[in-house]
Amino acid sequence: MRLGVKMGMVAGAALVFFLFFGIYRVSGNSLAPDVKDGDLLIYMRFLPAEVGELVVDGKIRRVEEADGATGKVIWNIRVRDI
Repeated sequence: MRLGVKMGMVAGAALVFFLFFGIYRVSGNSLAPDVKDGDLLIYMRFLPAEVGELVVDGKIRRVEEADGATGKVIWNIRVRDI
């Protein structure tokens, strides 16, 4: 494959990823031990979260009551895991 086609495919994959998913770096320990300072979270932007789950909607928080929150955290990458 030509370089331009490969670059276009990579750019398209990145666009699709960041359209549906996001990456968030945690600062602070307010939700410890679930997430700690420096952890990377991958969240799905349009996936609804249930009570007790973590969401990222500008900041990270735990859903306390059914409020229609989206941005459900689906993967926590601990800094020590990298």
